[in-house]
Amino acid sequence: MRRGAMNRYFSKESVRRLEPVLQSNFVKLLQKLAEYKGSTSPLNVNLPFSAFTSDVITEYSFGQSHRWLEKPGFNEKFVEMMASVHEMAAVAKQFGFIMALMDMLPDSVAERMDQGMSSFIQFRRVSR
Repeated sequence: MRRGAMNRYFSKESVRRLEPVLQSNFVKLLQKLAEYKGSTSPLNVNLPFSAFTSDVITEYSFGQSHRWLEKPGFNEKFVEMMASVHEMAAVAKQFGFIMALMDMLPDSVAERMDQGMSSFIQFRRVSR
């Protein structure tokens, strides 16, 4: 039943309709990577590919992109924060009240706790 509910999102027709979104984001990705050509500064390739994936998924799922490919550093602080959230997931699963407590915090306090928290708050608002 669960798989049947998702089938329409991954049908050939749906994927074809997604092609312009994929192409436009791929062009942005290539342009951003071209900026690093000849540069001596290292690039964590996880960041641009995470930004590409996020932009495609959010535009397809929510109808609007986060535009992380356009942000300086590919929104690195959010990616780092999400990695720390994944590390904390086991604890949060056992103690479900932790996320409820985080939701009760004013945005300004949550943002001061972690630089990536601002992006996380925006992400949660879009996905609700």
